[in-house]
Amino acid sequence: MKVPGLKIILIITISNLLLFATTLHSQVPIYFESDVIADTLYFGLPTGEEDIPQEFKEEEQAMMNLINAERKRFGLKPLKIDTALSAACRYHAYDMATQNYISHTGYDRGKDGKRKFANSTFERISQFYDATTLINENIAFGSKNVEDMFNLWVESDGHYKNMLAPNSRVAGIGLVYIPESEYKYYWVYNSAE
Repeated sequence: MKVPGLKIILIITISNLLLFATTLHSQVPIYFESDVIADTLYFGLPTGEEDIPQEFKEEEQAMMNLINAERKRFGLKPLKIDTALSAACRYHAYDMATQNYISHTGYDRGKDGKRKFANSTFERISQFYDATTLINENIAFGSKNVEDMFNLWVESDGHYKNMLAPNSRVAGIGLVYIPESEYKYYWVYNSAE
């Protein structure tokens, strides 16, 4: 179901939680006769070696600047961008767009089109970054506009608290655009100690 306008999704804030499961990962090229979303889909738990190109460096930095300006208003230390966390963010944004879901949990689509569990939030992120210090994740979708997406997070109590988590020291930001996907633009933010 398509819903017009900008969207914001659930918040997850779990400190020092690691979930381990045995899942398989593969990179599979897809070639459907219609509705091709991307040349590559990822399945299962990522390896941490997936390389989703950073196409929106300026927008990702602008989002970090807005988050840090808001943190400064409350006397909080600015966050530094961590490349590994940003890679995890871009991976999840890409996966949501190409597998057609919106969730902190990772899912795969089977040949029957049904959504199947692939990985948990912190299990996924820990493939890219030391998950023992992870604090939270925000996701949003539907626009490239940095200020619009930042304001959605500000207007949501849980997302806002995530951005202002006092023990956060580093963060990752990922923005991915998949034109054939339902919402086109997908944002992910993670922070850690």
